[in-house]
Amino acid sequence: DLLQPEEVSGIIPITTQAAVWAKVDTHITLMSNTKNRKRRRAFYGHAAGTSIADIQAAAAAIPVERGLLATPCPLVADSTGNKVVKPGYYMAAAIAGIWAGQESQQPVTYKLVRFDGLEKIYIGQEIETLLEAHVCPIESVKNVGFRIVQGVTLSTSDDLTQSELSVSTLKDDMSANLESYFETKYVGTPTVNGIEVTIYNDLVSQIQGFQKNGWISGFVSDSIKVSRNGTVFTLEWEGIPTLPINNFLITSHFTLK
Repeated sequence: DLLQPEEVSGIIPITTQAAVWAKVDTHITLMSNTKNRKRRRAFYGHAAGTSIADIQAAAAAIPVERGLLATPCPLVADSTGNKVVKPGYYMAAAIAGIWAGQESQQPVTYKLVRFDGLEKIYIGQEIETLLEAHVCPIESVKNVGFRIVQGVTLSTSDDLTQSELSVSTLKDDMSANLESYFETKYVGTPTVNGIEVTIYNDLVSQIQGFQKNGWISGFVSDSIKVSRNGTVFTLEWEGIPTLPINNFLITSHFTLK
């Protein structure tokens, strides 16, 4: 309730309890709807010693675009130098910090997290299993460190605008940008003759700005529409959001001569 009037982008629940996660998700869903328009998302972390099967089950319980579940738990050195397992919300907070500190179109994929170790080193097959369960895994890479394999949300959709953290974030930022611009400039002013054309031109300009910023790779000109019903104006457009590079599939052919 205290967070409802606040401008919050990300929430890291300092708990591994699924019941609390569900309450956080309810809050985020409520605040991010079209009426409240205070879009936010959560970054979750499981308890130490949680099996892959239980991680999959936890992810399946909240299959939402506005949630991310991080794994595994990190190791942190204590005052005597011993590496101690910390709850997964430490890892979730690290991912959230990277996400919050970079441009919207930048994925968290392959970004490094700074810890003293991982509770579990996942092998390739386990990583694939976790990604298929819409869980965001961290891997250990020799001579590199610990990096985020892919910034996936908990959404089970094949639509990358929902299942990729960076693309989902872009949707929020572009929507908020348009709302702020048009409300600030036009709400409370008279509907003078030709106002629809002026609004249309401004909408085109804003969309072109998205492309210049690297938020979209293109847009459909014919999709841009401004319509009016009494005192309400409806704006529509269709764009191509900037997607992350997640994989390379390499085939090498060698010939002996």
